[in-house]
Formats: sequence, C-alpha cells, structure tokens
Amino acid sequence: MAIARALAVGPQVILADEPISMLDVSIRMGVLNLMEGLKESLGLAYLYITHDIASARYIGDQTIVMYAGYMVEGANSEELTLSLRIRTRVFSFRRYPTHTPEWTSARWMRAVRCRR
Repeated sequence: MAIARALAVGPQVILADEPISMLDVSIRMGVLNLMEGLKESLGLAYLYITHDIASARYIGDQTIVMYAGYMVEGANSEELTLSLRIRTRVFSFRRYPTHTPEWTSARWMRAVRCRR
C-alpha cells in the first residue's frame, strides 16, 4: 500500500527507510523483487536505508556505510559486501565496535575527527 501511494505522484526517487524490517521473512523477497522491478520499468532511484547489508546489496548499485551519522565507507554494493578488508562490514555484522589496529587506521581517525 505504501509503495502504491509513493508511486501515485510519479517520483524519480523514493526514500525507503527500513522497508522490509518488520515484514515476515516469506514476504521480504517479494517486496524486494517488486522494488527492483519498479526500478527497472519506471526508472526509479531509491535511497534505501537499512541495517541489513544483504538487502542493501540486492537492491542497490552503490552502498554507503554510516557510523555515528557520518559516511565511513562507500563502494559498489557487491564489491563492498565481498571485500574482506572493509572494517565497517565486520562492524555491521557484529553490532559492536572492536578495538583492533585496523580501527585506528588514518582513514578511521579522519572519520572520527569529522564528528567533532
């Protein structure tokens, strides 16, 4: 129903904030397939906000990972989820910070300094 209401005004971009988070597992894939089909047939773009990296990879061409309100990683969706070197991917799966030498890299420290 919400998708139909959003499409009624003929948008070019749809903001989808956790669109499948409260759905039953059996329905999630159907909604993602519907969104993907609408993207292709109507030329839609989505700003897809989620904590579920697997669904972000499925629906998105590009993925940006945010931490504490700041962008800390960004790449092609498949590249981002397959890369073992991206520390924020590990963080998002664990749901808690780790204090390893990787986390103190210059890039991470720049992101932390930007927060202040």
